[in-house]
Amino acid sequence: MHAEPIELPLASGLTLRGLAFGPADAPPIVALHGWLDNAMSFAPLAGAMCEWRLLSIEWPGHGHSDHRPSGVWYHFADYLEDLELLLDALDMEQALLLGHSLGGAVASLYAAVRPERVERLWLIEGLGPLSHPSEHAATALAEALAARHRLRERAETPTYPDPEPLIIARARAGAFAPEAARLLIERSLERDSEGWRWRSDSRLTVPSPFRLCEETVIALLAAIQCPVALVLADPPSAITRQTDMERRLAAIRRLRLLKLPGSHHLHMENPQAVADFFKASL
Repeated sequence: MHAEPIELPLASGLTLRGLAFGPADAPPIVALHGWLDNAMSFAPLAGAMCEWRLLSIEWPGHGHSDHRPSGVWYHFADYLEDLELLLDALDMEQALLLGHSLGGAVASLYAAVRPERVERLWLIEGLGPLSHPSEHAATALAEALAARHRLRERAETPTYPDPEPLIIARARAGAFAPEAARLLIERSLERDSEGWRWRSDSRLTVPSPFRLCEETVIALLAAIQCPVALVLADPPSAITRQTDMERRLAAIRRLRLLKLPGSHHLHMENPQAVADFFKASL
């Protein structure tokens, strides 16, 4: 499906980029991809939702968007402000948000704290952020500090002579088709005289020093007022198994749920079923 480049300067000084799918005069959907993915995550789904203008935006540090400034890390809460400034840049007082994984986690919490700006949520394998018990906090903080140190000590970003092994590795790691992995990897790479290099910010690979506890996540999800349509992989993916999903589902007041066979990227594997579900939720 044809896609147009998007470039959106934010009030923070960062510029976010992405791809727009569908007719310019169609109703817009703001699509938010997952961690280390990019705007092409939604390309297959856009083909099944051609009656909408799907605005697939790349988070800071991802795809073609700006990286955060030197010395700044990627904290989950900062994505909420990125989303708010993105809606401001799009001049959208209220939006339909489509989020996968990290994008779904950010969109769901944003809907909880800015209910007037979210018309409805369409979520794929993402309902609130990852959490951990309070007794894990010290260990998680120590691991994050150690990872930051290792990253500073690391040599330059590696280059690769051929992207094919990266595509195969991504497909294997995500347990999804090489064709879907290729869509993501080709936009995630850039080429110079030495070979292929990742566009994504290496700071994204450092684990979060702090996570919310599950009780706080549940309380935030309970504050969502808009309708929510959620698609989950069946059996559960590795990501959703790390959450108390049943309690999270029970916290949502206006929920439609679909479970589909597939991987964490099931919207790339079975886009028509996902699109049909979202359309039926209107």
